This record gives sequence, C-alpha cells and structure tokens, in this order.
Amino acid sequence: RHRRLLALNNLRDDAPREVELFAPPGAETRALCEMLATKKQLVHVVASDVWRELSRLDSVPGKAAEALVDENKEVPPELVLDMLEEKLGMGDCVSKGWILEGFPADASQARKMLAGGLLPTRFLSINVADGECVRRLSGRRIDPKDNAVYHMEDAPPPNAEVSGRLVQRASDTKDAV
Repeated sequence: RHRRLLALNNLRDDAPREVELFAPPGAETRALCEMLATKKQLVHVVASDVWRELSRLDSVPGKAAEALVDENKEVPPELVLDMLEEKLGMGDCVSKGWILEGFPADASQARKMLAGGLLPTRFLSINVADGECVRRLSGRRIDPKDNAVYHMEDAPPPNAEVSGRLVQRASDTKDAV
C-alpha cells in the first residue's frame, strides 16, 4: 500500500502523461498499473496483450502476432515494438496518455523502443526484496478458462470451481523462481 501511495504522489496532476513502469517479477505491476491508470485517467497498455486489440482492428502487426499466438509461438520483441508504436499512437493514448506495462524487458529492447520514438516522460521503478518475489511468484496460479491470475494466499480464487481448474506455470514453481 505504501508503495502505491508513493507512485501516485510521483504522478501529480500536472505530471507528464506517458509513463513506463519497471519492476521485478512478482511486484504486482498489473494491479499498480490498473490503479494508476484509473486514478490518472491513463490508458493501461499491457505489452503482452496489445495484439488482441490490434488484431480485432485488422492491424497488420496485430494479425501477425495473432497467428504466432495461435501456433503457440512466442511473439518476438520487434513485433511487440511494432504493435506498441501503433497502439501508443492511437487517439486514446495520445489524448489521455498511457502507462505501459511489460516492455521493455532488457536494455536492447529499451534502446529499440527509444529509437522508435516511444519516449515515456516518466519512469516508475518498484523495488521488491528477492524473498518476497519468490513468495509471490510461487503462490501464483492461472485460470486457463479466463486467463485470470490468483495467488493462493494474497488473492485466492473466489470458489471451489475456479480453484479446481487453476494451474501453476512451470516458471512459477519455487525451484524455477
């Protein structure tokens, strides 16, 4: 909660409207981005989900990403960047501003992002202790039916039906984390 209040204080009403959030895995970036987007009337852009909207709009990069996802293949960072360029240039992102979650993942992607003209005007960096990240990630479960994310201690599933279909990704086991 304290972390969230600090982030809000750093985004005063007169603050720039293009925000990039950096955090380690397990830092609850989705919840933090959603809260900031709501409080500051920003468009929450999730890099890994942008293809869905662009595909519905018959965007060339969106359709290319959809084809890869349908084949259970990874969407390459170059294609993610193409989609982000398109999304962040759309009317709602231009008029309201945006908060970007999930990209870039490394320095090379950051350089490509900046070279492509995607210049956030505010960066928020969230620090979380390693032990807490392990606890958060190893408790995470995914509902394959609706892609909802739950945590067995912090945000348990709402009922036995949902609980029964949850899966733990191999990357979320304690050994993997």
